[in-house]
Amino acid sequence: MKVYVTFGWGQEHEINGKVFDKDVIGVLEVENEEAGRAKLFELFEGKFCTTYTDKDMVDEKILKYCSKGYEDIEYKEVEIQ
Repeated sequence: MKVYVTFGWGQEHEINGKVFDKDVIGVLEVENEEAGRAKLFELFEGKFCTTYTDKDMVDEKILKYCSKGYEDIEYKEVEIQ
């Protein structure tokens, strides 16, 4: 499933050269909503606005405020050896 995340003013993050800010809707592929929110808190240290799981609702109500549209959140897991 996919989790969609928005950011507020001053909540700018960079992951692998991609900037996630108030103009972007981040998209994260996850196993379930709970795992998705946990990963978002880990990646963005709790500094994001809202999460959604319904893309139709995001398309209808949120997308018009995000001029850069959707951006996949891609990250690499770090293995501790």
